[in-house]
Amino acid sequence: MKYKYLMAGLLLSASAFMGSCKDEFAEVNTNPTVVSKADPRYLFTQALANFDGHDYFEWYYDFTNMQKWAQTTVSSGGNDNLVTTMTNAGSLGSRVYSVMNIVNELKYLIDTNLSGEEQSKYTYLKAICDPLMIYLAMLDTDMYGSMAYTEAYQARYGGTLTPKYDTQKELFDLWEKELKSAVEILANEVTLDGKAVAQQSLGSQDFIYKGDYNKWLKFANSLRLKLAARLINEDLDRALNIVKEVSKYPVMDGLADDFFYNKSIDDRHFQGGNSLNRVSGSMQLVNFLVDNFDPRVRFFFEKNDYNSVVVQAFLDKDQKMASFIEDKIEVEEVEGKKVFKGWKAPGEPWVRYVGMPTVVDASLKELYPEFTDYYKGLDGNLWKVSDKDGNGETEYVPYARLNQYMFDKKEIISYPVAPGAPKVQITDLYAWYGLYLSTAEVNLYLAEFKLLAQGKDIGFGGSAESYLKKGAEYSVRAYDQLANLNKIPYYHSTFEQDKFDKSIKLEESEVTNLMANSIFKLDGSLIENLEKVYLQQYIHFVFSPADQFVMMRRSGCPMANSSLYPMEAFVSGTNALPIPRRLAINEPALDDKMGDIKKAAYQEQGYSYGPNPATLNAERVWYDKKAPQFGEGPKF
Repeated sequence: MKYKYLMAGLLLSASAFMGSCKDEFAEVNTNPTVVSKADPRYLFTQALANFDGHDYFEWYYDFTNMQKWAQTTVSSGGNDNLVTTMTNAGSLGSRVYSVMNIVNELKYLIDTNLSGEEQSKYTYLKAICDPLMIYLAMLDTDMYGSMAYTEAYQARYGGTLTPKYDTQKELFDLWEKELKSAVEILANEVTLDGKAVAQQSLGSQDFIYKGDYNKWLKFANSLRLKLAARLINEDLDRALNIVKEVSKYPVMDGLADDFFYNKSIDDRHFQGGNSLNRVSGSMQLVNFLVDNFDPRVRFFFEKNDYNSVVVQAFLDKDQKMASFIEDKIEVEEVEGKKVFKGWKAPGEPWVRYVGMPTVVDASLKELYPEFTDYYKGLDGNLWKVSDKDGNGETEYVPYARLNQYMFDKKEIISYPVAPGAPKVQITDLYAWYGLYLSTAEVNLYLAEFKLLAQGKDIGFGGSAESYLKKGAEYSVRAYDQLANLNKIPYYHSTFEQDKFDKSIKLEESEVTNLMANSIFKLDGSLIENLEKVYLQQYIHFVFSPADQFVMMRRSGCPMANSSLYPMEAFVSGTNALPIPRRLAINEPALDDKMGDIKKAAYQEQGYSYGPNPATLNAERVWYDKKAPQFGEGPKF
């Protein structure tokens, strides 16, 4: 686990804690003598600004690995026999500390500089800080288990520079209590000496909910379901009891409650020259979404480059295209020339989404000749066509890439044009919007818990099927909202350069038709019904790879040999390739001040060092020890 942020942060003064969200921060940042006068609300804004749990390093290292293991994406070169071997670790394992150092200072200023009624005015503000930290810390402990938490970032307040590691069990016990406390505080009036105390308004300092504490209550209460879901294999009764406690208070119920995240109009998410390798959607995921006319395929992935203009360029040169492109087009002859007539069913935009095979070594022609066209063909030129004068060649990608405009907004959007034609681009760089906890996630958890309870009262009165449908519907609506806010390609404009191009914007009839699909009908066995629920969680978490990975780990879904949505076995030759169940750790350096504490924590959890997939599959975090193997399906 990485403590580059922790060990540096423990030595910081309060002036360094505070960023420059507003001009008012300038004096605080440059003059430590005015720290005691800082407005705690500004610190909360800085904590929110530091909250982003999907940073560049997570996407580049952690999420890239997880999405390959989850078979959500495939690298452009295909999967090889190292597909389950970790590359370098990213920032998971240390994300919470960027928020914790601010929150600790916020609480310290309130508790030491204020008293009486003035202090009581900040009761709600302090209460909403713990859920922020718990959300990120949960993702950190998911991958590493024990971590420094209760003693972390306390050195400035008389604590230690060598904080203890809390076990995952201790952390879950603590977070269960803290979330319950936060909810109860926010649900009740604050009083002092029998009189109600009006709470400090956050207003625009809260760029998530604009100071609406009732929405923060729903966030905190809904987060308890996320925690409970991780406990189903370790202690199902405890998980269900948490759900019943949650039912006493409101949970997220609509897009207005969802945690849409945007720091500012200038936030492009990934900064500087950072960029990600372009990866494709997997064949089984893309095909499943297209076959079921699920609009989310249009938000998760980009259309491929083969619009009718590009296809016509290939026809003009009598240039062969990939078979899976040619199979989708209708051609007619006009005056001896091949002319693009239209798309075969299901038509635009669906035909523009093609996934890559997840089979290991699919790029080896001698082993898998059926996949040759996915790797530029036998001659390597299957994706290229020259311009009308025969000068130069342009390559067009036939598969649907993960939609980078949903998580990296510094890229110029280029629409595919014929070789040699003028560029068609959107050069404006818009702000980035992300989605964290949501109504969709809440309802998909409730569907799961209703099935696991098998008739036991968990407080929520709806049926598993009703929660499943609501979860999937709000997943579709939330991603449509994100696509709109992020101004992704083909949402607001197709530039009308191709009369066959269609917008990817959600149409209301698509929601109605999707909800009538049999994949949302829970009329089978417990395992069959759970599989349908877990599949929707899997789909919803495409842009939350850590949550998707955790869902697969605790559920055993997608299942191998499933008739609904099978998981492909990772096999190279005759060798099965095990998938890690946690991220790798390295032996602490000799000069690591936390070295002995880390080693003791690793030893207590039974961890070995290094990225060996078989080792990382066997050595599990606490709540994962009783969970099914990947692809095995639920154990209940």
